[in-house]
Amino acid sequence: MPQKKIRTLELARVGKWGLDGSEITRKDIAELAETFSGKRPVIVGHDVTDRAPKFGDVIDIWSSTDGNSIIGPVIFSEIGDKLYEGGYYDGWSISMPRRSKDGKRVLHHLAILGAIPPKIPGLEELSQVAVNFSTNTKEAAKSRYQFSGQIPEKEDNDTMTDEEKKAMDEKDAEIAELEKENKSLKEQVAAKQAATEVAAAAAEAAVETDSSDDKFSDMQKQLGELKAARRQERLEGFARDIAEKLPAGIADKAKTLAGHVEAVGAFDFSDNGKTEKRDALWLLGEVLRNWPQPVKTGASNFNYGDNINGENPIDWAAAAKKM
Repeated sequence: MPQKKIRTLELARVGKWGLDGSEITRKDIAELAETFSGKRPVIVGHDVTDRAPKFGDVIDIWSSTDGNSIIGPVIFSEIGDKLYEGGYYDGWSISMPRRSKDGKRVLHHLAILGAIPPKIPGLEELSQVAVNFSTNTKEAAKSRYQFSGQIPEKEDNDTMTDEEKKAMDEKDAEIAELEKENKSLKEQVAAKQAATEVAAAAAEAAVETDSSDDKFSDMQKQLGELKAARRQERLEGFARDIAEKLPAGIADKAKTLAGHVEAVGAFDFSDNGKTEKRDALWLLGEVLRNWPQPVKTGASNFNYGDNINGENPIDWAAAAKKM
């Protein structure tokens, strides 16, 4: 199984560095560890174009236990490894700009340096371990070395045989496969539960909708009945008002017209330059109630009694004898 070396490097340290006195603070170290979100490239020198190749990756970073250094496991490419081990590029430094959204430091890249010395002198390779591709390289590097400010002599306590390593790798692969299957089963169960909940919610909503529709229909029906009864009362009142004013034939036509006029409801009516809202049926009744009475011929409408009730009519024969 292919192997690669993980080199755990001290990437930067608190202090003022270089000819310009650039300062790195404990806050900067903490921000670098906080904002790291994925592997960052290893390049030769800082001044490169976007077409330049990378020579490895920084796969993780963390602060030392005293918070004074930032540490990271680095895997060089085959060419990067030869350049580093051959002593052509055996120094390094990082680019740590501030991101615009919150001003926090981020690790942009790790540059391996040759002829130009790094700004921070004395940075150390803290440990080196060969691992298989199947191993969790981040955890392998982090558990292998945790820099605390003092750099002890390097030591290799790896006493496992190749057979033991192979068996452990196979066991890790088996566990990973089981975890994958378990995750898949959990997702399937969750999906089924979600689908059941959605279906139940939809059914409940449908029942509520049906119930609401029924109530609305009943209410609309009752409202229609009340409006019809009120309309009938208004038309009957109109008929009574005009009964004595109009001849029977005209009154019937007026009732028919009133049925259409009642549907108009209220409208803006202008009278003597003044506009007001009037009820159409009431206005029609007012017009008909104030219509002049027709002139009747003959004397049938005169009372010939000697009192207003006409209970003692005049005795015309007796009156004639006295003349």
